[in-house]
Amino acid sequence: MMGNNPFGYGYGYWSFWNIVWSLLRIGLIVLVIWLIYKFIIKKETETPINILQKRYAKGEINKKQFEEMKKEIGK
Repeated sequence: MMGNNPFGYGYGYWSFWNIVWSLLRIGLIVLVIWLIYKFIIKKETETPINILQKRYAKGEINKKQFEEMKKEIGK
């Protein structure tokens, strides 16, 4: 018999699975935190000027529209 338990596994076997489950739990926690940051916190930090700059960079608006909207936001 390899150990003192009824299944014949030593203590190393149980330690290995404890480590595996701990790593899975840590990974799940990190994933949840990352998702919260990506979809909730990050969206709240966008300002109107940042959104306007992104639209200009994508080509959705031209320079004249950009300048007009920028003045409007600045008021």
